[in-house]
Amino acid sequence: MALTDKRLENLQIYKVLQCVRNKDKKQIEKLTRLGYPELINFTEPINGHSALHLASVSNDVDMVSFLLDLGAHPDVQDRMGCTPTMRAAELGHELSMEILAKAKADMTIIDNEGKGVLFYCILPTKRHYRCALIALEHGADVNNSTYEGKPIFLRACEDAHDVKDVCLTFLEKGANPNAINTILKLLFSYNGDMGLIAMNGNTPLHYAAMGGFADCCKYLAQRGCDLKWKNLDHKTPRTVAKEGGFKAASKEIRRAERIANKLSRPGAKNPNPIWALRLHDWSVEHESFLREAFSFVDKGDGTVSREDFVLTLEERQDYANSEQLASIATMHEKVRGGGVNINEFFKGIRYLHKSFVLGSFGPKKRKKGIGRKGKKGKFVLPFPICVIPETAFPRRLDGGPPYYMIETYENVTDSSRFNRDRPPKHPIQDDSAWYIDDPGKVFSNINFITKAGDLASLKKAFESGIPVDMKDNYYKTPLMTACACGNIDEPFSSIYAVPMVSEEKAQHKDNVVYLNSLIASGYTKRVDITFIPRRIWSPEATTAELIKKRELRRERFTYEVDFEDFMMPFQKNITEKARTLEAALKI
Repeated sequence: MALTDKRLENLQIYKVLQCVRNKDKKQIEKLTRLGYPELINFTEPINGHSALHLASVSNDVDMVSFLLDLGAHPDVQDRMGCTPTMRAAELGHELSMEILAKAKADMTIIDNEGKGVLFYCILPTKRHYRCALIALEHGADVNNSTYEGKPIFLRACEDAHDVKDVCLTFLEKGANPNAINTILKLLFSYNGDMGLIAMNGNTPLHYAAMGGFADCCKYLAQRGCDLKWKNLDHKTPRTVAKEGGFKAASKEIRRAERIANKLSRPGAKNPNPIWALRLHDWSVEHESFLREAFSFVDKGDGTVSREDFVLTLEERQDYANSEQLASIATMHEKVRGGGVNINEFFKGIRYLHKSFVLGSFGPKKRKKGIGRKGKKGKFVLPFPICVIPETAFPRRLDGGPPYYMIETYENVTDSSRFNRDRPPKHPIQDDSAWYIDDPGKVFSNINFITKAGDLASLKKAFESGIPVDMKDNYYKTPLMTACACGNIDEPFSSIYAVPMVSEEKAQHKDNVVYLNSLIASGYTKRVDITFIPRRIWSPEATTAELIKKRELRRERFTYEVDFEDFMMPFQKNITEKARTLEAALKI
């Protein structure tokens, strides 16, 4: 709107802005009624802020609605070209932005840098994400690009780790996933010099190599940037890319260097001259304008005559003369007098190499029916495996896991604890009670414990009432798992053996002589110091059992099982083959 210049107008607009800050609605209404016409839409002369800008920045929803009712325009722009909607979106004021959107604010307006409202919504907060949704619902351009050629989707993807939801929303709303920064194409199509040198000796190709931008390196190398130029650090672009670890960029520069070396030989002719590249970039940039010009001389089948083609381009560009344009027309004519196909001219593949045209910088489309077959994926059964649902298993009374998840035995002793093989000289020396606290319960699948050979946990579970034939969710019992793993350590035959009848010890008779002898020996004054543990654990394995287990392992895996570097036969063979192959490669 009108930018105030006169003193009285300046004073009135500053008064309005002050009233907006103070939320003085009566004074604002009075100034609007008695002051300059359209005073509510005037902007102050320094930053160009209007009353609606100020209310939007402060997120004063009541004031925004009041100003809109007084006739404030929602699309008034400040000196930076920003509207109140952009300022509200920049700060994440979703409520103010929603009111402005309902007032039919134009979401397609761009600022002085070419940025639309969506550029101001790319921040990692939920409020900014909701502002982006409001803007998209009311017609914001999801393919908006700045004057520097950077698309909004590319800008969002630069911070994709923080604004993932915004990027996905842009794609859902129709953002171009192949959007690129077109500033290089614009500069070259308008006769820009790609070989300029900065004060530090860097060329544009140096900066592209620093960032690892392979496509930019390819484009600059093809459009005449010096490949061998060294900056003040005596580094070429390829050296810069190599030091940065950008293999793709280094590969593109190396390919361009090989082509340049071939063309530097005496008698070599450049099939992609600079004038042809400039003509191609310029024609693609002005495609709609040229198509309209060619439509007046079109034969009706998408072709124009050789003379009309040369005349039309000669009048509108200065990159190629009439002879060069005539040679291009000759390349496009399939037969003499057949005319030039306009679509093929814009593709550029008739007079330029395929890798030099702009179409080669886009994503490669894979042809149908050509190419290697992909790797076979992981085998998937055509029908699901039958399992017992978790809801079918009864839970423990204390709310614990199902009964097929049993409590694991955990030996909480240290290496110096007294055990059955090394008992204390006196029971009072057994200090187990001082460090055996009730540990937290750990539950594991009964079949996993069977496979691991944890007999102590199995015995403890069976003693607590868990049935031997307990099934897990795959209908497996511990005996099935033991048979599948070859685990024969558990002597199941002892379960069915008849227990031996122990002989009863002869009891002493209760005669007077025997009782008097006990009293004389101090039997009645003996103090019972038997230690009663807080919790009864399963018995530990004896030395004989441990030695027996080691002997069985030696019988199965030979004596080498006792060494630290022991490996199973399959692992041993694979390791030996790998070492042999590595030694052969070193030779």
